Amino acid sequence: MRELPRDAVLGVRMIDGKGDDLHFGGQVMKNVAGFDVSRLLCGSLGTLGVMLELSLKVLPVPVANATLSFEHTAADAIAAMNEWAGKPLPLSATTWP
Repeated sequence: MRELPRDAVLGVRMIDGKGDDLHFGGQVMKNVAGFDVSRLLCGSLGTLGVMLELSLKVLPVPVANATLSFEHTAADAIAAMNEWAGKPLPLSATTWP
C-alpha cells in the first residue's frame, strides 16, 4: 500500500479567503488531537486557501523489497499471520484468498 501525499504532511501555514494567515499542525511527528486540517487542505485543491509553508515527513527508501507466496489452509494462514505479527519483521501486508 502506497502512502498518500496528505499522509506526509505534518503541518501547514496558509492564507484563507479572508486573507488571514493560519497555522495548523506542527513540524514534528506526533499524535493529532482534534481535526487534522493540514491533511484536509491537501485534498481541497486550493478551495480552502493557499498553502504558504509545509512541514513534510520524509522516510528512507527500503534497501530491498520481496513478495513471498505460501499455500495454506485458512486456519494455517491465520496461525502464520499471527506468528509473523509477533516478530519484528517489516511486513507491509498479508492476505488469504
